[in-house]
Amino acid sequence: DATYPAGPASAHDAALKNISTFFGWVASLEDYQNALSV
Repeated sequence: DATYPAGPASAHDAALKNISTFFGWVASLEDYQNALSV
C-alpha cells in the first residue's frame, strides 16, 4: 500500500523534499479543496 508509513520519519521527510523540489507539488488538504471548488 503506497500510503503505509513504513520506515523512519527521515525517509518521509526526504520523500516530501524530493517531491516538492523536483516535481513542484506538495499541497495541504485545504489547498486541494480550494482548487477543486473553482
